[in-house]
Amino acid sequence: MTRTRLLRAARRATLLALALAVLGGLLVLPDAPSRPRLAPAADATQFNPGNIVSDAVFFDRDAMDAREVQTFLDAKGAGCRVGSDGSPCLRLYRQDTPDKAATSYCRAYDGLPRESAADIIAKVGAACGISQRAILVLLQKEQGLVRTTNPTAKAYLKAMGYACPDTRACDPAYGGFFHQVYGAASRFQDYRARPNSFNHRAGATNFVRHHPNAACGGTQVYIQNQATAGLYNYTPYQPNAAALRAGYAEGDSCSAYGNRNFWLYFTDWFGTTQSPGGGEVTARWTALGGAGGPLGAAVSPVGCRLRDGGCYQDYQHGSIHWSPRTGPFVTRGWISDRWRADGRESGSLGYPLADEETAAGSAVQRFQYGTVYSSAAGPKIVRGWVLDRYVALGGPGSPLGHPTGEEVGTSGGVRQQFQGGVVYSSASTGAHAVWGAVLDKWTALGRQTGLLGFPVGGETRTASGVLQRFQRGGVFASSAGAFEMHGWIWDRWVAAGAGS
Repeated sequence: MTRTRLLRAARRATLLALALAVLGGLLVLPDAPSRPRLAPAADATQFNPGNIVSDAVFFDRDAMDAREVQTFLDAKGAGCRVGSDGSPCLRLYRQDTPDKAATSYCRAYDGLPRESAADIIAKVGAACGISQRAILVLLQKEQGLVRTTNPTAKAYLKAMGYACPDTRACDPAYGGFFHQVYGAASRFQDYRARPNSFNHRAGATNFVRHHPNAACGGTQVYIQNQATAGLYNYTPYQPNAAALRAGYAEGDSCSAYGNRNFWLYFTDWFGTTQSPGGGEVTARWTALGGAGGPLGAAVSPVGCRLRDGGCYQDYQHGSIHWSPRTGPFVTRGWISDRWRADGRESGSLGYPLADEETAAGSAVQRFQYGTVYSSAAGPKIVRGWVLDRYVALGGPGSPLGHPTGEEVGTSGGVRQQFQGGVVYSSASTGAHAVWGAVLDKWTALGRQTGLLGFPVGGETRTASGVLQRFQRGGVFASSAGAFEMHGWIWDRWVAAGAGS
């Protein structure tokens, strides 16, 4: 064999040995990562230090299966080649995995020879009840393994940053890809099971530092859920203003990036960190034009855990609310103001069922339990039987016109005032509108507490005028005026055809 062939054979043997060592998680070499820059799509100003990710999203053991994880790794790591030290890309990584008995935090894990990274991520997530999406994001924010173009053995050795505190070296007992993924997932369940044993606690106000340097300070943060508390126990810093302004880039000397980057990567890769409904909210806002659309820029983070599992986000010129039963809809202007005053989704109207529409010069928006009509008279709620009658008559285009008041209780029922008349409703008679000359006469007689009682039907036209029936009689109106009848005279007149 020539000297050149010997050198080539030796080089191939060295590369093979390096690759095998990496697969076994045994080799530690200097880290020389090459991570592609990301175009910042997520808006870091929406980062909420008290709710980085919801419990429902973070602890979703069924978020992705192995096939879905592999597809994701193939897409995100498409530009990766074998590392300079011979380490494989994450999408191609394989190792033998051990059996793990069930614990208080994780179900049993059945090890296999040469399991892929996708299999390990999917199986550990399912066993330990941690979202596979969260594991992928942690792998990226800790060592950049998902998107790196130059993977290294050192990065695999401390893949999740687990048991690698800022103040001392990593614990070698947890070195290697599998032990890092399994150990970190188990640790997050430990935080969850023993919340009072750690520094950052859900449902309480915690002082969260900006940086390992105590002189950089921090702020008081009310931590809303266990997933967020776990992230702070894992990486105990929140981004300062400079870090948030920088997006994926560096801030200042007091900036820390771990939890900021978790939120950015998760949001860019998978959508909202809150719930599927949060994704529906942001998708609707984006479809409307985002910050350049009619709603303008966001002025709050996406919030979930609303009534009936709903989510929302506030913008400069309105809001979007979503629930599993209704979908994402916009509220704004006077209608939004009235809905807020009623308690939003927790009030009597519930969630919106549609965006704002127009009808006969009135802005109209339907909700689960009523409708808001907005005109020069202001925004008014119409609901129940009164709403049914109003819609049947034609709404704002009917003789009633726009509502000028809201439903109020009366003796024996309810009433609501409109431009052209009034609707009265009672349990025994239903809801009926009264207007014009008939209304004037009925009002003069004392309305529902007077001689005639509640209306029992709507106005009907006869050959010589209009007629409306009430509980104890009726009113007939013609060019000659409006006349009340009751008792046997009313009965005889109706029997004779009521003027028809």
